Order: sequence, then C-alpha cells, then structure tokens
Amino acid sequence: MNSLFFLRSQLIAPYTGADLSMFDRALLLQKKHNMTLRFRCAVPQDHIPGIKKLLENLNITLSPELTYHFKGVPVEIVPISNRNSESLRELAHNTEILFLDERDYELRLALKEQQSKILHFLSENSYFQAENNAPLTEHAPFFNQPHTVLVATRFLQNAYERVHHFSPEHFVEMIDIERFHSARKTPGDSILLMHPYSHKGVGLVYELAKKRSDLQFLIASGAGADYRDWKARLQSCKNITLGQFSTDVTDLYDASRLVLVPSLCEDNFPRVIQEASAMGRPVIAHDVGGIKENLGQSGILLPRPESFTDIRQKDIQALEMGIEQALNSYEQLSKMAFERSASYVRERDEALSRFVSTYLHKTS
Repeated sequence: MNSLFFLRSQLIAPYTGADLSMFDRALLLQKKHNMTLRFRCAVPQDHIPGIKKLLENLNITLSPELTYHFKGVPVEIVPISNRNSESLRELAHNTEILFLDERDYELRLALKEQQSKILHFLSENSYFQAENNAPLTEHAPFFNQPHTVLVATRFLQNAYERVHHFSPEHFVEMIDIERFHSARKTPGDSILLMHPYSHKGVGLVYELAKKRSDLQFLIASGAGADYRDWKARLQSCKNITLGQFSTDVTDLYDASRLVLVPSLCEDNFPRVIQEASAMGRPVIAHDVGGIKENLGQSGILLPRPESFTDIRQKDIQALEMGIEQALNSYEQLSKMAFERSASYVRERDEALSRFVSTYLHKTS
C-alpha cells in the first residue's frame, strides 16, 4: 500500500493539537515509510467562504479546486449539502483505509457498515465526563464494529476497559519531534502556557501571575468563547505576554524557560510535554489523566488538583512551588527533559514500524 486517506467530517485546522497530531502521523508515514498521503475534509457548502478566510489568516492559499497544502500534505475540501450519512459515506467510496480521530463522531456513525479498514484514534480529554471522569458513552457503538481503535496512553486504554469492557490498542503518539530538536535554542526567560483555556489551567496561571510580579509569563493565543472570556484579564496583567498566533510554535518555546501544563481535566496526551522536552524545556504538570506516563523524568509532577472547576489556593501554591523547584534545578531538569525526548523518538519509531506492519501491510 502506498496511498492512504485521512478523512475528516470537518475542516482540518492546523493549529489544534488533534489536527497537528493527524498531520504528524501523515508526515512520519510519508517520510519514514515512503507512503503517499491525502486528507479529505467534508465541509457543508455554505461554510466554504468562512473556510477560505480562515485559511488566508493562516497564510494558506485555497485553490479554485478547493485544495491546499500543509507541511507538504495535500488537503482536499469536499463540499457536501449536509452532514447526513449518505453524503459522508460517498467520501469513503473506494478508499482502502481511513484514519479518523475522536472529533469525527458524525463520520464514524455514517461509516459503521463501511467495508474500508478504519482506524480510530482516540486521544483527547474531551472523552471524559466531568462528573465521573469516565469515557463518554456516546462512543460505545463503535466498539463492537470490525474496526480498530487506537489510544496513545495506558491511562485511556485502562479507562475504556474499566467502563466499556473494551480494550483499544495502545500506540505511542506519533509526533514529529525532530523538528523541535532542530529548532532548539538558548532558553528565554518566560514561563509558557500553550493552551489558554479554563480546563487547561489558565485560571491558576493568571492568579499566580498576579501574585508573583517578579515572574514573566508567556501565554499562547487561543480561540473560542472561553479564550475570549480570559483574554481581557490576561492582557490586564503586566507580567503576562500574549503570544502571536503562528502555525510554528517553536518560537514560543524558544522564548520560554519553563512550560506549564496545569490541566484541570483528565488530560490524556498533551503533546506540549513532548514538544517542550524536545526543546530542553522542563515541564511542570498536574498528575491527571495520562500525564504521568508521558512526563517521565522531563519535569516536575504536581499533585492532583483539589478541584477541576474552582481555582483553589492550595493548587496555586503547588504551582508556585513547582516553578521555584524547577528554576533551582534548571540545568539538571533541562538535560533530563531533552534526554527524555530522545528516548521518545526511539519509542515512537518502534511504534510506527509496528503500526505499519500490523495494520497497513495487512490491507495491501
């Protein structure tokens, strides 16, 4: 097999973690296993003008044929009249193997009886209900289908086994770490938060920034209502700088000394941990979800937060202590972080080869 399709039921926005992971899988398969890859996005016809504007803001040109390229991977936008099952199934016609992630819920419903080989990637914390931290039951219909479900952490694998009595396959997430290695520079002075959202702990960082005017914080720009609710407050804090949006996040890591992942949710696989480690930036993160197994020795693991919904003083103090500890042991932690990323590349390449031999060659 030398041609694979990554099929989406929405636009690929190459600034979200889920979509960047999809692109990285494609790039790695293309680079290391000489495969030709294509993305298809099923988009309602009336969304096309808005999509064109969005891509222009990303400095990406949409051709008259509704195609564009991102990191060398061709993306085809397929206009559909609506999101009904028939329209979505037409996209999968004569496609030998399909890659979907958890955001493609409608598409997976439409393809339940599809004969193509379908690989479902489940990775986001959105799979967990706030009240009991259990995988959402709406995804259960796919578990008795003859398709393969892949997860990036033992944490998520165990969660599905516990709740649904179903065991997904475990594969290390396939991130293109080498591009972060090559961009590594002398650390800056800022403390970086990559995701400025409530469930990612932006409230904790904001409260700590007000308390510690001697520390400089860099917060990446975001999107959506939650970010808009926080933006004015973040801008009012003199020791917080909001980063400019870019599809290349290495500049943000270059300007940072430490990276924060104070998630207030069962965060399954924050790719920020791997990216920061590849830049030699120690990570300070909460012990939630799959973070512990990903962090390893590349930073400081904070206790599980007292609350996922309220900002607690104890959690602010724990974050402050973690930053102080990291700054006091910076050289050692930075070295350990970079070494962890090097070992991750080996783990990823082993998983990639196993993935190809297990799932792709069998469909040839």
